[in-house]
Amino acid sequence: MSKKKVHILAILTFLMNVSIAFSQNIELQKLNNKINNDDFSTTETELKKINSPKLSITDKPLYYLLCAKNYGHENKNDLAFQYFHKAKEDYLKINNVDSAMEVNLKLSYLVDAQKNNPNEAQKYIIEYINYAKKTNNQRKLVKAYSQVASMNIDSIHYNKSLYYFRKALQLNKKVKNEKIQSSLNNNIAVLFSEILNQPDSSLYYLKNDLKYLTKKKINIEICYNYMNQASAYSHLGNKKEAIKYWLLADKVKIDKFTNSIKSNIYSFLSLDYQSVKDYEKAVYYLNLSNKYSESNTIEKQNIAINEIQTKYNTQKKELENLNLKTKNKEKMLWIYTCIGLIIVGFIIAYLKVKNLKKKEQIAIQDKELQNERYENALKEHEIDSIESMIKGQEQERIKLANDLHDNLGSMLVTLKLNFHNLKERRDTIKAEEDRLFEKTDALIEEAYQKVRTIAHTKNAGVIASEGLVPAIKNISKKISIPGVLQIEVFAFGMEERLDGTLEISIFRMIQEIVTNIVKHSEANYATISLTQHEDTLNIMIEDNGKGFDFKSTINNGIGLSNIQKKIEFMNGSFSIDSYKNKGTTIIIDLPL
Repeated sequence: MSKKKVHILAILTFLMNVSIAFSQNIELQKLNNKINNDDFSTTETELKKINSPKLSITDKPLYYLLCAKNYGHENKNDLAFQYFHKAKEDYLKINNVDSAMEVNLKLSYLVDAQKNNPNEAQKYIIEYINYAKKTNNQRKLVKAYSQVASMNIDSIHYNKSLYYFRKALQLNKKVKNEKIQSSLNNNIAVLFSEILNQPDSSLYYLKNDLKYLTKKKINIEICYNYMNQASAYSHLGNKKEAIKYWLLADKVKIDKFTNSIKSNIYSFLSLDYQSVKDYEKAVYYLNLSNKYSESNTIEKQNIAINEIQTKYNTQKKELENLNLKTKNKEKMLWIYTCIGLIIVGFIIAYLKVKNLKKKEQIAIQDKELQNERYENALKEHEIDSIESMIKGQEQERIKLANDLHDNLGSMLVTLKLNFHNLKERRDTIKAEEDRLFEKTDALIEEAYQKVRTIAHTKNAGVIASEGLVPAIKNISKKISIPGVLQIEVFAFGMEERLDGTLEISIFRMIQEIVTNIVKHSEANYATISLTQHEDTLNIMIEDNGKGFDFKSTINNGIGLSNIQKKIEFMNGSFSIDSYKNKGTTIIIDLPL
């Protein structure tokens, strides 16, 4: 074969590989668009057709990302987790940090959904937040805050969830991203309706979101919105309005998840029709739910239908009996007389039972009041003991340091002066004795310096020996009372010690806030979270107590006012988020 033919063959091979890579890139983009539109009908088959070894270095991470999303849709979360990590690693190889961090957000969703490793999910979201702050990407920060809020939608961390939802809403006013706003409105509505038991607030966010969804004509989201509004009205006890919104949701034309959505709508319609005692429609919609259901067995549905059918037949029979009774006035009068006597008997019995229950309730309230007084006395005693212990330790250290500095220190100085005077008169002393003088002089100097060092560390206290986090955990453990108040401490990135003076200031501030929780909040659970970033320390203290008016407290209270002044002096920020009967969240940010 001639050199010219070899050269032409090489060119043809190169052009063929470029053509394959280009065509595969187009296929990946098409698949990406389909998956972003939740169309997984043929994605698995199309992904298998992609020749992954021949993908370019820039296309491989996208391929891994699409595989991960596809496996996630099929609930193969172990494979999804592996491919998300491959995508992240390949994005970092081509220095596409922005896309790698977006994969991080997907990983936090996936890990949090498993509910078995919250610290791992926290790791991914913290890395994402740090990147967003570093690049000053406010859109990413909004998404991060929304994810943190969603991860904490439960009966324990609802205050943290609400805090981050509000933070995301506030920041999105600058970003002005309607799609993110819609997602925030929907998620915070779920928090208010299902966790905080505030369906009115939930409806406020859902109705605002409906305007955007209607304008964009996003049918699937409109359907979900109607369903959430129906649920909120049902929680309010307004079953008729709930039924209205279930029917509106049923009318929306949807082309995804049809069976699952229809099954839910008809199931809840059946329940709400039962509540208004329209058993005929309850049976009708339960039968419809049975047709669309993908999870309930026919046996369970038949049992439920039979129960409702029994109620319906009973109601019909009662109506028939009532019609028969109206034909016979004498019998009806006799029945009414008997019923009247029975009702009078029931009323008398009811009043007696009510009176007994009232007495029991008063006795229970008296006992609870005694227990509360006892618990308050225990709390006061515990606080006084802790404060006395700390003050006593500090006074002992100060007294010891002053004694060392003022008494033993001055004695050593005098001894040193006398010894120097003796050295100046040592002309007749031999060489061996001269070396003894020098050695003794050095020992006196060393003793003086040790005494001086002890005196200068008189304020270090418990922080110097244990460190900030152990000291906070120690005081939290002492203040916690089983069955009355539980305080937990969480530390992230606090592996290295801070400056000694800063640790003491932080310890005193947290001690003051925790003391206020015990004295005033009536809480039974509180958390102290310390998160150290590269150049800031974030402290979040939360309790589930009765809350307070923080403006009047800051103006009139000495403790919180002093803390605020200290933080301002340290160029930090201090904020309090408190609502009546919803607990208190205090956030402190300090520069390092």
